Amino acid sequence: MRLLFEWIEEFRKVNISLQYYLHINPYELELNEWARKVKELEWIRQEEAKANKT
Repeated sequence: MRLLFEWIEEFRKVNISLQYYLHINPYELELNEWARKVKELEWIRQEEAKANKT
């Protein structure tokens, strides 16, 4: 049960990040479109981390 709770928490965090960074409603996306946006978000966050290191 704990694993399910952790997975749901992570899913919620990802959806909140999609709303915050990409200004989209993740609940309106098809599954493959949602997955592409998650990858896009990961790239954005990685680039931000690189920029903050310098």
